[in-house]
Amino acid sequence: MNLIVEGNIVQMIARIGPILILVVLNAEMIRSLRLISARHTERRAHQNSLTRARDNDRNRISVLLLITSCTFVICTLPASLLSLFIDYTTDGLGMQIFRAFANLLQVMQ
Repeated sequence: MNLIVEGNIVQMIARIGPILILVVLNAEMIRSLRLISARHTERRAHQNSLTRARDNDRNRISVLLLITSCTFVICTLPASLLSLFIDYTTDGLGMQIFRAFANLLQVMQ
């Protein structure tokens, strides 16, 4: 019984762990970019065009990181959940549709 529980915990960490790591690291990068942008804005009361361009670049990078993280999570989470609970589910039509949808999302990623 302990081996089954330990196996499930290890599998959960292996499936959900990368998603959590990606979300945490991207959130930290976005926070750092915003702090850098805030520091540069405070230092220069009169922003010139170069400073505005850098701030725009940082904002675009933040949005890109956020969109990439969300896309990864949306595409991999259904398959990860499916692999965690596959032993406890029935093989009905709904499960087959969900499995096909999860596989499609992983392929589209």
